[in-house]
Amino acid sequence: MEDRIVVVNLTKNEFFDPRKLGLRGDDSDEIGKLSNGLAGIALLTLLMTMPQEGIVEHIYNPETKIGVVGRWAGDRIAFVGPIATDFDLDPEDYASTIIERCVPEDINVSDMIKIFDKYASDVVFHDITSMVAFAMADILGIRYSPKARRFLS
Repeated sequence: MEDRIVVVNLTKNEFFDPRKLGLRGDDSDEIGKLSNGLAGIALLTLLMTMPQEGIVEHIYNPETKIGVVGRWAGDRIAFVGPIATDFDLDPEDYASTIIERCVPEDINVSDMIKIFDKYASDVVFHDITSMVAFAMADILGIRYSPKARRFLS
């Protein structure tokens, strides 16, 4: 069982992993880390309904057909950790298996096939962490290194 917390969008079947935004230190306080710092900014960016001037261009990129700011506004969002039970969310969400159904963007093909085979009839969640990180870096005027999993000044 993985010892991590992910933020999942139950409406769009997406998730982001706060650890990939460069969180370091004691993992026992992941909820505290989500409420401030870069993970908090990422969540606010996804939930924002009235973007401030200067970041409107991140709502929708005509080249990639992807938007980040406000992407999750109005959706069902959950913080899910390794001890989630099916009673934590609606029964159809199967909360106890959400972590296992979060497919990282850097997964190899054989592991992806195993996930899809195991959860063929259930929803699989797609990783948007890098997309969010790059948009945040652009908004904040800094760079993001997906390999190092951290922001660079």
